[in-house]
Amino acid sequence: PSENNRPRKSYRKFCIAILTLIVVTAALSIYFWLIRTPGSDNSAPPIHKQWKYYENQRLGFGLEYPDSWALEIQNADTITFSNLQGMGEITVSVANPESLELIRSSLNIDQESEISVNGIKGIRISEKNDAAGNALQIILITVKNKLFYIAGSPAQFDQIIKTFKFIN
Repeated sequence: PSENNRPRKSYRKFCIAILTLIVVTAALSIYFWLIRTPGSDNSAPPIHKQWKYYENQRLGFGLEYPDSWALEIQNADTITFSNLQGMGEITVSVANPESLELIRSSLNIDQESEISVNGIKGIRISEKNDAAGNALQIILITVKNKLFYIAGSPAQFDQIIKTFKFIN
């Protein structure tokens, strides 16, 4: 009788192993889908411990910025984050996508490349150096019929962009 139970026990163990594998694969798939979905986690704590998180539901974005920086609302569609010690600034403006060519024509483009921000492809532009030798960094990206114009000085620009999230 014990020989007849052996195949059943092996089959049962095999079924449990397959079921466990399916459950783990499904859980991991859901996890990775959630973290790669733009704007899926608006309440995430800041990546940088000494940074603040800003979110604007109406404009459709959130980002982290250094604790020593100040936030200034320029107008209904433009927010500026400035270093109080004078070393850096980032401005986020939201416009109609139809204004893309008008904006591009106003820029003094030195270099242009493709960039991905929060999983969305856009254009990264470096303007020609100003008198102080700084090249303004600009990202133009369209999401849900909104053109995001993100511009800033090189100081901490890339670190802040890595925290940028599209929401809504």
